[in-house]
Amino acid sequence: MTRRAFIMLAVLVVVSGAVLAVIGMLWLVRADVAGAATMEQSAQSRCLAWSGLQTIATELDGQRDRILAGLAPTIDRQFVLYEAEDRLGVVRLFPADSAGESLAPQAGRLDLNHATAESLAATGMVNAELASAIVAHRDGVLGGSFQSEVELLGVPGITAELLYGPLERLTDDWQRAAEASSDDDRDLRAGEVSEQRGLLDVCTVYGFEPALQRSGVRRINMNVPWSDELGRRLDERFGQGASEAVKALYGGGTTIDSEVKLLSALQQLQVPADRWGEVLDAVTTSDGELLGGRLDLNTASYEALLALPGMTPPEAASIVRAREALSDDERGDVTWPLQRELLTPERYEAIASRVTVRSWCWRVRLVAGEVMGADADGPLASPVAWEAVIDLTSPVARLAYLREITLLPVAAVLLLDQSVANGANDSATPEAAPAPIEEGSATSDAPGDADAAVPSGDDDQVGSSSGDPAADGASAAPSPTASAKAPPKNGGQKANKANKANKGGKGKAGSALKSPPPTPAVPLVDPVGRFR
Repeated sequence: MTRRAFIMLAVLVVVSGAVLAVIGMLWLVRADVAGAATMEQSAQSRCLAWSGLQTIATELDGQRDRILAGLAPTIDRQFVLYEAEDRLGVVRLFPADSAGESLAPQAGRLDLNHATAESLAATGMVNAELASAIVAHRDGVLGGSFQSEVELLGVPGITAELLYGPLERLTDDWQRAAEASSDDDRDLRAGEVSEQRGLLDVCTVYGFEPALQRSGVRRINMNVPWSDELGRRLDERFGQGASEAVKALYGGGTTIDSEVKLLSALQQLQVPADRWGEVLDAVTTSDGELLGGRLDLNTASYEALLALPGMTPPEAASIVRAREALSDDERGDVTWPLQRELLTPERYEAIASRVTVRSWCWRVRLVAGEVMGADADGPLASPVAWEAVIDLTSPVARLAYLREITLLPVAAVLLLDQSVANGANDSATPEAAPAPIEEGSATSDAPGDADAAVPSGDDDQVGSSSGDPAADGASAAPSPTASAKAPPKNGGQKANKANKANKGGKGKAGSALKSPPPTPAVPLVDPVGRFR
């Protein structure tokens, strides 16, 4: 090889190396640009999600009169928050419960922080052993109260599928909302009742309400010594002279420290049963601002109704079936099962202190992102999904709970794969427990209602499902997503106050399989201003 040829070859190698280096740098720059664009889109989607939550909270905040009247608030399932030349900022709601509802009423669920092992087992979702384990975990490991339903995963035997229901449903709902291209796609599961519930469909930690009359005025506390002020308020509410009869009861040594004694006093005063609802709406036997452990008769599922003291399957089924025909006035009367003769006065007295007809906390799940083009029904770019509970018990709406569930489909798939692998390796795994209802038909009631497998006819039966994943061969699994709660400000731990009513101890974060409590998750966003 001549010297000139060698030089030309060397130059070619150097030039080629330089070109490759430049191309590599360009690819790195392009990757950085793409990464920055993705981060920008994700940040934009999170801003959209936060704005969407404020929009939803404002919509619910403006419907307090409907809630006071025993009616469910209404809301659109899609919001267009802004329009640009080539894109739209869109927020969509997707089902927050097994009934396919965009707004899941939390008062229609059994309050975990007031439930006994017996009431939990009565739902048919878990057996007596697992119900006792839940109560022991609450009172022992957690110090007296659950802060979130997800903490149930810290109870040995509670799996993600038992908590959430079918994991495939979580994946389908999330992806359908993010990829919806028409109203038909988004409406596919709206109002659809699933026969497979999770504990999240039956239990809650937000079963509390403000002690308000239908007019929005504070209820009259009867659990106090007689006073002229008490007499004045009674006359003002029920008419002149109403206080005299009550004063005579107090003078005879009668005390009214519970709803049972209140109803007994009404019978002594010969108040007709059709006026009991008016009285129960106006008075209370508690001096607290919030009343905990109340179950909404208008939205409670069949399983949740079974948790009420002495409630039988035929009674629970008749209440669920009757709701569809209720008038708006009846929905605002907490004694409507009594007025419709579904319960006797004696049976109603047994549950009077545990029921309501209002739900003040609502769970929502939303997905947010930008849609390219002018069609708001197109797929979302870089979608972000959040789950939140909006609390209306304060004078202004606040976020009681917030977490990101964007990776929920991925977690669900991983858990399903793990479940399949465990099943393949364990040939002795028994079949899943049967549903708690042996025979019946699904019903769908008013908005927010969630009633699956409600027995029909006169022969209402309940099956013998154990409901215990531990007994059925299932293994405990960690939570499929991390939780993040918006930190309340200005002493706004209202949910904790209600959860700890009549409870001792201080709640703390729990963890799976009795491991040490983890460090609290860093909040996704910091609520400010109106939504603290």
